Amino acid sequence: MGKHVFTKDEVRQMVKDEDIHFLRVMFTDLLGTIKSVDLPVSQLDKLMDNKIMFDAFNFNIDLVLL
Repeated sequence: MGKHVFTKDEVRQMVKDEDIHFLRVMFTDLLGTIKSVDLPVSQLDKLMDNKIMFDAFNFNIDLVLL
């Protein structure tokens, strides 16, 4: 039995149904340290379309929006 992969539309609907206002994105840097950033839900489409980039190694810069 495989994992269910949510479509972008399903994610958008879940965010709407659950009245979510912020998204916490978690990832690791090159050394394996967990990093996270909180984004407003208004950035969801940019996030899902890979238009938000993170500099996880030098995270003091936070993030770069393209």
